[in-house]
Amino acid sequence: MFQVLVTLSVAVVASAQICCVPKQWEGVQGNLLAMTTDNAAQPTIVSSSYLISYDATNKRVATIQSVSSGNYTNSAGVILDYAAGIQYTVQGPKCTKTTLGVFVESCIPSDAHKDGDTYYGAFTPINVTAYSYVKNGFQVYSTMTTDTCAPVQEVVYGEFEGSRYMQSLGYSNITPGIKDPMVFMPPDFCDNVPVIKTNLPTMPLF
Repeated sequence: MFQVLVTLSVAVVASAQICCVPKQWEGVQGNLLAMTTDNAAQPTIVSSSYLISYDATNKRVATIQSVSSGNYTNSAGVILDYAAGIQYTVQGPKCTKTTLGVFVESCIPSDAHKDGDTYYGAFTPINVTAYSYVKNGFQVYSTMTTDTCAPVQEVVYGEFEGSRYMQSLGYSNITPGIKDPMVFMPPDFCDNVPVIKTNLPTMPLF
């Protein structure tokens, strides 16, 4: 579940849009997710950090993930090759291959409300624009750079399959382009691993 929430968060878009993130970029995504149900004594808190390489030109995303929740910790490399329809998850010497759906770019939908413009920083400020919208029953608040539509931060909350979620995401160290395309190449030991068919739920995150 933890992996699904974030790896799909960079691939959700409406049919029309105000702006889309750059076609190719890399950066760091920090993520704090809280989940609870009516019967839960306390919410489940998941903290994670992701190194992301996003390539809409070639329909692929690569991440190096570090996830923690209570006493649980996990790290993995994940490659989402939408052109081939396969997700590779690599943990040490183990490789898992699962099916993927159709790639769509990460965008602000056309029905989003523009909440305002502001800036971060002092001497060399970065101009940003804040948007809010509802996607599949989730309330989404997104802040993007005004000139390039690069992601800055998101807050998402709502209910999904009987659970309530609130997620805060922040982006940093964003750079344009892909420094090394090899980040999208799975290791050789993935070659002979069978593909597992899955029906992953689509979370309406960024």
